[in-house]
Amino acid sequence: MARGGKFLCASTLLLAMNACTPMSETEKEYLDAERQKKEELETFEQNMTQQAKISQVIEKVQSWKQEDGRTAEQYANVQKDTAEGQAMMGQWNAAQKGDKLYEVTFRFLLVDQLYNKQRIGFRWMLDENLDRITGPKEIETEQVRSRNEKESQTRNLRSRDPWSLE
Repeated sequence: MARGGKFLCASTLLLAMNACTPMSETEKEYLDAERQKKEELETFEQNMTQQAKISQVIEKVQSWKQEDGRTAEQYANVQKDTAEGQAMMGQWNAAQKGDKLYEVTFRFLLVDQLYNKQRIGFRWMLDENLDRITGPKEIETEQVRSRNEKESQTRNLRSRDPWSLE
């Protein structure tokens, strides 16, 4: 019997037995614990469904053939492999932007010979209502600074601030 069925039978039995008397604390705690387990299971199932949908969307975009005959995954790998420097940590992500509208991105970190780091990425839009994929479009690149560079820049700004209490 399913977990929900056991809960229903147990709660019905408890209600029938206690129709004339109020429920004890133990019975209330039991019903609360069962209700909480059921809610946690439903939340877990919803999260798994969302993760499966995101994986499905990413796979659909990766296998989509562009006008030049290459798949989106092949395009991303070529861009990563031909970038000047060492490409690291390539990652695919998807985010829902509307009802059946998804943005799928591929990003990687590029390190040049002077150890300057730059995030590079491409995005595709999947519209399931129109069954259409558009892209790739290059995502604006972002310079990546090390933590030490960020801290020294912050310290320099503070030292120039005449209103600073430091």
